[in-house]
Amino acid sequence: MTEQTAIEFVDFCVEQFERVEKIVFFGGEPMLNLKGMEIVCNRFKYYKEEGKIDILPNFVIITNGTILTDRMLAFIKRNISAMTISIDGPKEINDIQRIYKNGKGSYERIAHFIHTIQEKTNVKIQYEATYTQLHIDHNYSHEDISKFMDQTFGIEGVVVNDQELSLQLLLDLWNSIDLEYLKRTELKYLPKDFWLLLHAIVHNTSTNICPVIDQYLAVSTDGTIYACHTINGIKECKLGSIDGYNVYNYPELYKPFDHEIDFRSNEKCEKCWAQRLCGGCTVHRFFNHKINQFEAYPNEDFCKITLLCIEQILLIIASIRKDPQLWSLLIQKMNN
Repeated sequence: MTEQTAIEFVDFCVEQFERVEKIVFFGGEPMLNLKGMEIVCNRFKYYKEEGKIDILPNFVIITNGTILTDRMLAFIKRNISAMTISIDGPKEINDIQRIYKNGKGSYERIAHFIHTIQEKTNVKIQYEATYTQLHIDHNYSHEDISKFMDQTFGIEGVVVNDQELSLQLLLDLWNSIDLEYLKRTELKYLPKDFWLLLHAIVHNTSTNICPVIDQYLAVSTDGTIYACHTINGIKECKLGSIDGYNVYNYPELYKPFDHEIDFRSNEKCEKCWAQRLCGGCTVHRFFNHKINQFEAYPNEDFCKITLLCIEQILLIIASIRKDPQLWSLLIQKMNN
């Protein structure tokens, strides 16, 4: 992103929206464009000082954690509230999946990056690990990754299943969570999906669906607007530009969907028993990559996988309910 585009992006946000809660710098690798990030943060601060906005957004970086200079560190201290670092677990796994052009692994640099941020800033650090067949081949479970990151760096995060994993492997992951596992880990390393589903059940609410367009948008390096960063660069998904016509100032010209889509109450979802328990990524649910557009009904494969996973989570909750010790521990964790 050029300096001019960075300026235009901030101006677009201030002019178009009443409030911007969060700006996420992502890539590619955002740390390669420190100047662009500095311009964005400083211009928002300028508008705050001028009284054109009431509060500053929270600035967040998603990074591979391999680049850190003194200037970057100073920028992070001044501006960044949180960082998500991509790391796939122990060195023996990460250094096969995340390598440099010369074939060298990136684990040591990432570890140094994390420790430096922890020691010299107050920035909240989380990790994102991509769980692949390689982890399975090396007998690493989700629990193993979470425990490793907790014990090595003292940070929490998410383990995301690679889309190439088969349905059976995903089910095997959930089936591996038995009473012995639950007692051994004291419910500490249960996947994030478990807690999201439990929260929806306990509080009689729906799990969240990512509100693309209405509350969330992505802007590419050239100023093009997309509904989500995961479809950035797909020409059929362009929603205009920050410096011209776009879905916000001329919505009739840039319909994000060819037809009305209700992400919660469409005909198929309304008939599904798991309607209120099914949430998450809108693109995963409704975007057809073969024709590069959103569809009125959710993806069949997504539905199949999601329903089976929800069933497994409900069975886990039932198993916990039958064990007084685990049930007491679950109540305690929920209250905290």
